Amino acid sequence: MVDSVEVKTEAFWTLFRPYGDRIANQVVAYHHTHGGESRFEKFQYAFRELLRQSLSSTQAVWLAERFSQLVEETVCQDPYIAGVTEFLEATPLPLYVGSGTPQTVLRRTVTRRGLTHLFLGVFGAPPTKGQIIRQIVTDNYFDP
Repeated sequence: MVDSVEVKTEAFWTLFRPYGDRIANQVVAYHHTHGGESRFEKFQYAFRELLRQSLSSTQAVWLAERFSQLVEETVCQDPYIAGVTEFLEATPLPLYVGSGTPQTVLRRTVTRRGLTHLFLGVFGAPPTKGQIIRQIVTDNYFDP
């Protein structure tokens, strides 16, 4: 509904910039080539493969919270992609949101944008997007 890829790219850059430009650039490149992967998996990759460190649960929680802070405000204020609200308002189809964004953040964002009434369900991580879609299809007897 909004173009959040660049916002998330900037958040990854900001989080990993303290480790140097080379690491930050590598994290951003990984982010771009692994679009469907969760932020948590990207954090794990950055620490394991690039920093050669283990990621503690405390660090993971801090990274996730800081990432959400960096992204959420911008996503809640960014303009919609042209035509998206008209489509959502006009479609007779049952609509759901399935995202790799953590469910609490996703639902808060949809509520803040005033879009809750448009969707029959809003589902986010920890399940993967694929798992979310399979569950929506199964629960609603949709023919894939």
